[in-house]
Amino acid sequence: MPQRHYVFDTSAWRLPPAQLPEVACTTGDECCSMAQLLGIYNCSTSSPLACDNGACALPLTVETPPQTVDLGKEVPELKSLSGQTVADVFISRIQYSVNSTLNVDLPPVELFLGPNEATTTSDAGVKKFGTVPATPANTMTVGDVTLEPDSQKTLSSFARNFAVPFKFLARTTIVVRGGQPIPSGSVDVLVRGRLSVQPSL
Repeated sequence: MPQRHYVFDTSAWRLPPAQLPEVACTTGDECCSMAQLLGIYNCSTSSPLACDNGACALPLTVETPPQTVDLGKEVPELKSLSGQTVADVFISRIQYSVNSTLNVDLPPVELFLGPNEATTTSDAGVKKFGTVPATPANTMTVGDVTLEPDSQKTLSSFARNFAVPFKFLARTTIVVRGGQPIPSGSVDVLVRGRLSVQPSL
C-alpha cells in the first residue's frame, strides 16, 4: 500500500492569541462574550467557543488536505495483472509512525477513504477506515492502526478497480480548555501497510 504522510501544524489553526481563562459556564454564548470582552477571541470570525463540562473551551476539528491514492500507477506489482480490476483486496497490516513536537497531547486521528472527488471527510461516499491512537506531547510512537470492523469492505470498494484513484483523508478534534496551554508545534503522521490481492479470473 502506498504510504501516506500527514502533517497537523498548529500554525494553520485559528487559535486564541492567549490562554483562555478558566471560567465556569452554562452556555457557549457566555464563553464567547467573555473572550471577546477580554479581547482574546472573537467567535464571529473563528470557531465558536463551547461550554465543556461546565467550563469554557474551544473544540477544534482539523483535517489534513486529501491525498490521492492511485494504485494503478503507484503499485508496480499490479501492472502484471491483466485488466484493471481484482476480485478482492485483503489487508495484511496497516501501521503508523508519529513524530510530535506538539506541546499538548494529540487526540486520536481518524483515517478515511473516499471517492476521488472528495475534499473533506463529510463529503458523500467518504467512509471511516481506521484510527491512529492518541499521541502524548513531544513523543515519537509507532504501532498498528486500529481498523474499523468494515475496513476490509471499505478498502475493497475503492481499490478493486485499480485504474480509478481514490482519496485518503485524516482528521482529529482537539479541545483547548481554559487554563491549559495554547497548542503549538506540529505532528507528522506516516501511514503505511501491506495488502494482498486476488486477481480476477
